[in-house]
Amino acid sequence: MELKKDISLRNFTTLKIGGKAKYMCHLEDLADLEKKEFLRLIEGNEVFILGGGSNTAFSDFDGVVISTLKYRGWKIVKNTPDSIIVQVKSGTPIRSLMGFCIENNLSGLESFFLFPA
Repeated sequence: MELKKDISLRNFTTLKIGGKAKYMCHLEDLADLEKKEFLRLIEGNEVFILGGGSNTAFSDFDGVVISTLKYRGWKIVKNTPDSIIVQVKSGTPIRSLMGFCIENNLSGLESFFLFPA
């Protein structure tokens, strides 16, 4: 887990608007959330979980911003003749996941097509 202090948030939003965060960490694995250093960091601080930053603008934030941008990927957890279930990590870009679904003839994400990339 990468931790930064007093970081500008404007580079993490699609609108390029943002103040500074007291702390920002980049989640790479769920095990990061159980580390003592992380638990000490969030204790007593306000926490904001940030995905791709679409349609998000920040003022200064006196707390911890947890970015999920590095927490990417997916795996098929069920594959039967009747259905396929794909488990997707929160930082996975929707366009990337849609490409995977198109290549594998999977449906169900059509309503996400116009979401910001």
